[in-house]
Amino acid sequence: MDINKMKALSYDELRALYRNFLHSQNISKLTINTAYVDTFYLWRKGSKDLFWNAVTATDFENVAKEALILFCLKVL
Repeated sequence: MDINKMKALSYDELRALYRNFLHSQNISKLTINTAYVDTFYLWRKGSKDLFWNAVTATDFENVAKEALILFCLKVL
């Protein structure tokens, strides 16, 4: 699916699509559950924009890590 079409989906729609994708992989149910919950933390606790900025960054790992750290520091 095109990234712009994914961005137009609601939180619940995107999570359902992701859950279906995870089930199509050869991974355990526990791994599926962890990925399903953890993947959307920035959206759930932060915002849709924060989530998409991290997900679409060319330097995803560092951008996501920094966003999580800053968000957690803000919450504390």
